Amino acid sequence: MTWVPPVSPWPWLIGAAVVAILLGVAIRTRAWRAVWIGALSVLAIAEATSLVGLWMFSTAGLSSRLFAGIYNFAGFVIAAVALVTVVRRSRQESAPLVLVTGLIAFLGTGLPGFDDLARSQLPTVIPVTLARVIVTGALGIGLGLIVGAAQYLRVSPPSSLTPEGSAERGEVGAHE
Repeated sequence: MTWVPPVSPWPWLIGAAVVAILLGVAIRTRAWRAVWIGALSVLAIAEATSLVGLWMFSTAGLSSRLFAGIYNFAGFVIAAVALVTVVRRSRQESAPLVLVTGLIAFLGTGLPGFDDLARSQLPTVIPVTLARVIVTGALGIGLGLIVGAAQYLRVSPPSSLTPEGSAERGEVGAHE
């Protein structure tokens, strides 16, 4: 048996912070759509790659493997749906789904994989450096999408219904 010392997580964490800051700034430019499409595409590919690595490494039963990779699968699906939404809709209309995608990536892949940034051995068949890049990307892209999309969330206008439930559109006899 040979002891392999852990690596420092700091370069990975600094990389995640840089990605989050750059993404948060880039979202505010005119190229917001291209930025969101690029970030969501990278995130979808990373989630799929992580899921395959985890799936192929595990010798557990089917239900255990499905449960272990649920956040990666959800991250992939929601990133794909968000991609379609960003292509077809405005920034304000896309923001809620992009925000949810960022939350799933950050909380479902990034934070649970946080320990992988310092471990010497990882439970995956993909290269260790790639696994750390995926966790770093989930942290950085996830946080960048959360902060960037939160800026464009719309507050719904107050309801136009009166206490009686009729619309205030000047309908004759509505309040009589």
